[in-house]
Amino acid sequence: MPKIPTFTAQTRMTADVADIKTQYQAPLDGGPVAQLVPAIQKLNDYYVAQQDLTEKIEAKKETFIIKGEADKFLKQEENNFNETNAIQNFSNKWEQLTKQKLNGVSNAGVRNRIKQNLDLEYGDYIYNIKKQSFKALEAESISSYNTEQNTLAAKYQTYKDNPIIKAQTKARMLDNASDYVNSMKL
Repeated sequence: MPKIPTFTAQTRMTADVADIKTQYQAPLDGGPVAQLVPAIQKLNDYYVAQQDLTEKIEAKKETFIIKGEADKFLKQEENNFNETNAIQNFSNKWEQLTKQKLNGVSNAGVRNRIKQNLDLEYGDYIYNIKKQSFKALEAESISSYNTEQNTLAAKYQTYKDNPIIKAQTKARMLDNASDYVNSMKL
């Protein structure tokens, strides 16, 4: 039987594909292809501008929806005179709402724009809550002061015959008035 010659490779095996080089290339600085480059660039710029505008509009629409909900949360905290509690309540509702709305947005560019818009709005909401809280605190303080003074005035009228209780009641009314003036910085 004849012997079959075998071949033994001297180099390693590779999975790389051999490059095919040609001598033909379309020059971009001259010829018909060069005339297409500005048009392609303009089309690309138009597409980018269109996408940017679309993302802005979608982000603004979603931001307005979120702001509408946040205005309801702001209204709920209108009479809360405890500033810390009011801010905490609003912040919790704000976080839940923004997470829910942002999870519903699939486009990452729109999502980032919404986050940026909401970050700008959040400070305004906190300012408004603080302002509302202070107004509610003033109103609650005035109401509490008036109620206490009216109660003491009724007690003063009730004890017309007892000068000791009358003097104590009058002193308490004056103390309450001076405390109120000091606490409200009047």
